[in-house]
Amino acid sequence: MKAKKIVIGNWKMSPHTRGEAKSLFDSVKKKVTSVKKTNVVVCPPFVFLGMLAGSLRSKNISLGGQDVFYKSRGSHTGEVSADMLSDSRAEYVIVGHSERRALGEDDEIVAKKAIQAVTDGLSVIICIGEDKRDESGKYLSVLSEELKNSLYKFPQQHLNKLIVAYEPIWAIGKTTFDAMSPADIEGTVIFIRKTLSLMYGKERASTIPIIYGGSVTVGNAKSLITDGGISGFLVGHESLIASNFNEIISIVEHA
Repeated sequence: MKAKKIVIGNWKMSPHTRGEAKSLFDSVKKKVTSVKKTNVVVCPPFVFLGMLAGSLRSKNISLGGQDVFYKSRGSHTGEVSADMLSDSRAEYVIVGHSERRALGEDDEIVAKKAIQAVTDGLSVIICIGEDKRDESGKYLSVLSEELKNSLYKFPQQHLNKLIVAYEPIWAIGKTTFDAMSPADIEGTVIFIRKTLSLMYGKERASTIPIIYGGSVTVGNAKSLITDGGISGFLVGHESLIASNFNEIISIVEHA
């Protein structure tokens, strides 16, 4: 049976009210009732998880956290544990997003978070991506090291709960026409898959979904999912516009 594709909406620090969050989530829930080949995940701000979980009645949509702490207990002001996310009915969590890394989060912290989250039952979305692309191909070694370090000591028995999100930092915030091309994405995905094969073996590596994030829009989603060699998307800004996010889901579903 062919594995499902996946579309993840990262709401970041939006929307600003409970009412707006519920309205947006309800619009996506309505859309996914007809989706069969695609897993849809919404990652809202932590404060909205409990409220949205209360209306989570469809099997076609899941909730996720935008971050997690690397310890399950203790005096850690402002942090959220994997157990807390699970209790709020989150099934996924994003780890190592470029915006978190820009605040000082390094590969070691990402690895610790990933291990804690997957050990506590969450599926982990590990974000990697270079900040610039050079013609000599040095960015590939940057990607390789970031992937290896971020998955340091990741429990191999939980590889079925791992998703790799390729998110080139230089491509974020671009227009549809300036974003990364499907051919460039496909080449990078092949490289990431090869790196995973060296780490875990070809057979196991082939089962790990690799998704793309970086200026994903309605205008480029079809070409990216059709020709980019990816299993889906990590969507930022467009996930806050219900009609656009729903259209991206539809494009992936019918690709």
